[in-house]
Amino acid sequence: MGGGFGGAPDGIRFGGFGADGDSLTVVGTRTVAFELTYGGMLIEKAANVDSGATTVFGTLFGIGAIDLHLTQDLPTDFQDAVDEPFMSKMGKNFYAVEPYIASESRPASWLWARFQIGLLWTLSDP
Repeated sequence: MGGGFGGAPDGIRFGGFGADGDSLTVVGTRTVAFELTYGGMLIEKAANVDSGATTVFGTLFGIGAIDLHLTQDLPTDFQDAVDEPFMSKMGKNFYAVEPYIASESRPASWLWARFQIGLLWTLSDP
């Protein structure tokens, strides 16, 4: 996961964000792999800037994908693989919007802390 932005510390900021993750579970002869990728661009406005804290209002616009891989009973030979399918893959793409509000502070000249809360809305095909 990572991201970055640029712009005026007390004005409009533009940037980007990306994240991905996966999970693998094995139970007996079954394997389930789940993968999520997500990325987008953000625009935010800093308000109430003073020496102690800054309030930020922003929105992230993004796209992503979810993939699920299922494997069961690995074949022992070529004919077994042809006769009995042993792998399934499902995936879905989505669009997302995340409005948020954040609070930033600089406890030291070299340290910048941020607390952010928002709500992620997604839209995908059925």
